[in-house]
Amino acid sequence: MTPAEDTIRAETRAPFVLYTGGTFGMRDLGGGLEVEPNLEDALAALIPPTASAAEWRYLQLERIIDSADADLAHALSVASLIRAHADQTTGMVVVHGTDTLAYTAAVAAFALIDLPFPIVFTGAQRSVNEVGSDAPGNFAAACREAQTRTPGVRLAFGGSVIPAVRAIKRSSDADEAFAALRPLTPGARGARALRLHGADLDRLARIGRSVPGAPQRATPSVGLLRVFPGFAPELIEAAARLYPDGLVLECYGAGTAPMSTPGLYDAVSDACRRGIPVVALTQCHTGEVRLERYALGAALQRAGAWSGSDLTADAALAKLGVLAALGLEGSARRRIFETNLVGEQLPTRGESSRGPATDVAALAHSPSISGRTTAST
Repeated sequence: MTPAEDTIRAETRAPFVLYTGGTFGMRDLGGGLEVEPNLEDALAALIPPTASAAEWRYLQLERIIDSADADLAHALSVASLIRAHADQTTGMVVVHGTDTLAYTAAVAAFALIDLPFPIVFTGAQRSVNEVGSDAPGNFAAACREAQTRTPGVRLAFGGSVIPAVRAIKRSSDADEAFAALRPLTPGARGARALRLHGADLDRLARIGRSVPGAPQRATPSVGLLRVFPGFAPELIEAAARLYPDGLVLECYGAGTAPMSTPGLYDAVSDACRRGIPVVALTQCHTGEVRLERYALGAALQRAGAWSGSDLTADAALAKLGVLAALGLEGSARRRIFETNLVGEQLPTRGESSRGPATDVAALAHSPSISGRTTAST
């Protein structure tokens, strides 16, 4: 491409709004809130005066959903649609339901790790059709953030902008519904770490279901279980059958589970021997997994479980799913899972948190995505 062609191409780029559904655009049609099938006019009216509505372009998923219906295929379809328009945009705002907002945004953070523009997810606790809705303010903040030109995936919600891979939903009704209780980790390795292991990021577009003409591939199946008093080994056995591409196990404290329970060690060990990653997370909102600290955690480690470090549950599910979708297997998949790609986790197995600078290392220090508070609108 010549410099002139490149200039023309850059001048034709514009910010996009991608509508996927959620409370933001719902109406009560007599049986409870339901999603609106199209929100183009409503969203155009909400674009802040600092950005002319004529400059923005509208996209929507083929299937608009209540985000409680979201799964990995949905999240990858969002990522695929964004990638399909990557050469046409300077920034993307994604309107999504809050129930799985952090999860879908985390999938996008890994699947779109190589894209050089901001991708900002937002939503609302109350429909834009309700008096006093938080939707207009959240959307305006997302539009402003999408015009910063700072790459990366984040959430704009309740007056704050936070990194997608650290976000958790902490309230079902408060305007400040999301928080990042753990900071981004410096030394992120970025897309280069994936490419070193032969990962083809364009492969993900063949799994997403919202790109017309894209040949479809089966979506990986990854699941999550939470340890609780009385946890039975049969739960691991059943989950391993249902989720053969990976299982996140939310453990107590530093990564303990009732491994003294007869059959639990064997259930975990059998799943791991069959090549099913079992990732130990902590149920705590802060702190990290240290499997070697307690005997029961060490038993989980001997059975073959991986440490999830200080990943959030959503980020762990998203990362496992994206790596499976990329076709990474065995030791390569484990090495990449334990690598800090976009600031999502503290290093494990001797990884240095202050590794060499990469294409995303600066993002860990960016004020745009470090959990700052924005001015309310």
